[in-house]
Amino acid sequence: MTYYRNILVITLGQAPAIVTETVFALLQPEPEELEPTPNPWVPDEIHVVTTVKGRNDSKAVLVGPESQLAALFRQYGIAPVEPSFLVPKIKSTGEEVHDIRKRDENVAYANGLSTLIEQLARPANHRLHVSLAGGRKTMGSYAHAALSLFGRAQDELSHVLVEPPDFENCSDFFWPSQPQAMKSKPLIAKNARIYMVRSPFVPLGDYLRRRPFPKGDIDYRRMIDHAKAALGVPEIRLDLQSRTVSIGDNTVELGDQEFAFYRVLATARMEGWVGYGPGGAGDEQSGWAAYKQFLDRKSHAYKKFFEFWADCYPGTRSEVYYTFKAGLDALLNELEKIKASKDRELDKEEHEQDREVALRKSAQDMFKSVKKRVSDALAKRFGASPTATQVLPQVAHYKVSETDKGWAVGLNAEPNAIAIVSARPVNKT
Repeated sequence: MTYYRNILVITLGQAPAIVTETVFALLQPEPEELEPTPNPWVPDEIHVVTTVKGRNDSKAVLVGPESQLAALFRQYGIAPVEPSFLVPKIKSTGEEVHDIRKRDENVAYANGLSTLIEQLARPANHRLHVSLAGGRKTMGSYAHAALSLFGRAQDELSHVLVEPPDFENCSDFFWPSQPQAMKSKPLIAKNARIYMVRSPFVPLGDYLRRRPFPKGDIDYRRMIDHAKAALGVPEIRLDLQSRTVSIGDNTVELGDQEFAFYRVLATARMEGWVGYGPGGAGDEQSGWAAYKQFLDRKSHAYKKFFEFWADCYPGTRSEVYYTFKAGLDALLNELEKIKASKDRELDKEEHEQDREVALRKSAQDMFKSVKKRVSDALAKRFGASPTATQVLPQVAHYKVSETDKGWAVGLNAEPNAIAIVSARPVNKT
């Protein structure tokens, strides 16, 4: 039988009661749980990962013999465990994190939390319980990712909920059987219920440790990249300067127009454009673009295509650019004239309807030709590889109604498996 050292790690914002509520739930698991942990689950260590304000505001509740946390342990006949606080520091300034709104604050918090979990998960006799309940949602997402990457089979991930919800906003509620009376009338602590929801996760710690992480301090982004590499998840890289598409050491150079089109597809996937996806059209579909959107001057697809194509030229744009755009705009102008005529006259003559269909088809065919050239170029390098369905543009038919149907185009690669990079120097004025 393995004897574990129980280690509790909690993300914390400005509500220190999250710590006492979590400890209470661990000491007294809910009977409704299908797979309860040993009762009680007594923490040998408590690590609170928070901000400057979170640490300062929570010390009175969590630290010292007169704290609420110490009182909770004594109520269950357990020696109090003093928590340790980690407030990550911003690398460039050495300043402790005050919040995680800005990018450097998020990077610091993610790196600090990931480093802590990786270190605590090294000894085989450590059993981690990581709580996602406290702080901003991004804090919980970083904790979930770190435990997935470094956790083992014995580790756990959880969230706590308090019912009724009125207790969540009470600064003097800490656990249901607390001896301290609440001033928040008419609420009474013993009427509260605390539910612990254990969240499943994929423990990759043992697997990834056979493929060691780069030496030095853990960088959250590099940690994710390393995990994807270890698991064989391909990353599609678009280089703006060389106009190439790469997976590993395999690189394909595209023409200016083709690269701009592929960059639109990559951007749609990364940003999750709503409306079209691998399953067709609808509010639940995202990450793709319909060919008809390239004909709408107000759409992301139209704007980004010509913006990205123009980015390929540091100076004067090519004759091909102007010829293509002029040809497309001429078709779109004709379609707009037909639409304006249709708005004035409810009954449109049959030949006008046929002309509209023909114009729309001609305009969409301009982009379908670009897509074919992209697919042909990429298929020469990736067509026979397992990554073909990820890197090559895919199409899906959609039908919303008889008058709203067509084809959508996009990439199947996961958004976090696509990277757009540039080595282009920044112009200084």
